[in-house]
Amino acid sequence: MTISVKVALAQTDSHSHISELLAQINQLNVEKNSLEETKNNQAQEIKHLQEALIQKTKESKKLHQIIIETGQNDREPADDVVVSDFNSLSNSIMRIVKKHYTYQGKASSIKLKWKEYNTYNPENRELFLRALIADRLFKHLFSTELGRGLFGLDRETESSMGELE
Repeated sequence: MTISVKVALAQTDSHSHISELLAQINQLNVEKNSLEETKNNQAQEIKHLQEALIQKTKESKKLHQIIIETGQNDREPADDVVVSDFNSLSNSIMRIVKKHYTYQGKASSIKLKWKEYNTYNPENRELFLRALIADRLFKHLFSTELGRGLFGLDRETESSMGELE
């Protein structure tokens, strides 16, 4: 083999090697572009997630502020506290009723204005008063018989409040 043949063979090998390297470079450029596109897509997704997180944080702060403004806390009252509060309310109502719906007869006896009340023995008088109070509270706050809505509101006011919700 002559030197010129060897040079020609070396050049051919070198051209094929260069072609292989160029093909690898092209493949690497395609992969690089694909990775850059993936990186950009992920950056956009991260941006959207950050914006959503900021929005949810704002909403959470608003809701927390509403809870604070309404005086609610995270704890629910225990059953015994609710029972105690209802007993206290019941006793307060009884004191008010006895104070405002009684008249003084003799110094030793207090008689209510209702004749029926005076026909009962002392234990049943308390039950009669409680039944009367419960009946009146129901009629004035929850019954619709009198043409009123809940809690004694007239129908127009009640419907206006419903629209606010």
